[in-house]
Amino acid sequence: MLVPSRLALVFGAALLVACGGGGGSAPDAGVQEEEHQPLVRFESYVYVEPGASDFVIVERVRQQVLSVFPALRQAHVLVSKREVPGVKTEVFEREAVEVVDTALDAHRTAMRVRYRYLTRADVSRTVEGREQLELAVLHRTRGPDARRIVRECTALDPEDRRSQGTIALDFNATLAGCKKAIQEEQGAIDTARAKLTQEGVEKIPIEELNRLYLPVKVVLESPPTGAPLGTFPRYEAFGEAQAAEMAQAQAAQTQAAQAQAAQAQAAQAQAAQAAQAAQLAQAAQQAPSGYEGSRAGGMGGPSKDVDPWSGPMEHERAVAPVEPQGHALGASAIERLSHRDESDDMPREPAPPREPGMSVPRAPAPPGPPRSVRHEETMGERFESIFDQLFQARFLAVWASLLLMIPVLMGERKKKPTPE
Repeated sequence: MLVPSRLALVFGAALLVACGGGGGSAPDAGVQEEEHQPLVRFESYVYVEPGASDFVIVERVRQQVLSVFPALRQAHVLVSKREVPGVKTEVFEREAVEVVDTALDAHRTAMRVRYRYLTRADVSRTVEGREQLELAVLHRTRGPDARRIVRECTALDPEDRRSQGTIALDFNATLAGCKKAIQEEQGAIDTARAKLTQEGVEKIPIEELNRLYLPVKVVLESPPTGAPLGTFPRYEAFGEAQAAEMAQAQAAQTQAAQAQAAQAQAAQAQAAQAAQAAQLAQAAQQAPSGYEGSRAGGMGGPSKDVDPWSGPMEHERAVAPVEPQGHALGASAIERLSHRDESDDMPREPAPPREPGMSVPRAPAPPGPPRSVRHEETMGERFESIFDQLFQARFLAVWASLLLMIPVLMGERKKKPTPE
């Protein structure tokens, strides 16, 4: 009975070792996977009554945050943990505003609550650096306009009353009809805001308070390497977020400055190359003119472009100076040629006899390469070449096999019975 218990003990120890060894690499893999998951951040606001409780504010913010995730899913960014537990409203920023209804000439007070939401994507496409998505959230999800939201910005049936309870989970700001509705609503709000005069407390039109859609810029950014990120999701205080944005802005400015410096260096290099090319082209243009001027100077004086005391340049051919006797001989030759062309019918002077002592015999041409003489083979040489080929090693094997076959053939002939 001791043997089975020992086997069970050994098996259990091996199982524990295997489980312990396999679990050591799982957290490392999870950490490496989280390092490549981008952060999702956006800022928005809600309007509430001046004396609204923290519960009302948190509930309004929660409903608005949930309405952004369907559009993020369409952008291939999935987030599983969306709701922030234990929200502290101290991280929100409250602002008093005055609501103006220009049609009724009515004024009332409201409170605007700003917040910054930060979470981390569970599954996302690759994000390099920082990227912004133009999306929208719902400002109001209840009331008589709920059916309009379902019709414009969801894929649900607007006649189904049950769908109105899940508007925040089905709101999709990437739909074409939804984008058009958001733009039209924002245009009407901007027109109404332009009619207001801002003095003292900020004034907003009644269209801003009753709006359905609120455009937001969702920022996707890769997390900094090695920096403590904290818990997700969470609401950020505006001071921390502004510090992070300032750091990112400084990094962006540094990158922009480096890019401008690289562009300036490239421009300087191109300018230097262009100047060098222009100098080479100018030198190439001046070289032929100087050479022609020197040739013309031999007939009628030195050229004005070329200094007669300067030596030949590297790219110019050295021209020997012409002596006065050469000038005289050239002038007489030109005069004779002109008279010869004018009077073709006149008798020509006989050429002076050539002295026999002045003739120089032509130098003999160097001997060329010897010509190849074709050798004609005789009949004997042809037979010798044939026999040489027949007595090569490959043909000797054939002759030997034939000689070995002769006795076999002769023996079969002797064994063959003769007819009586």
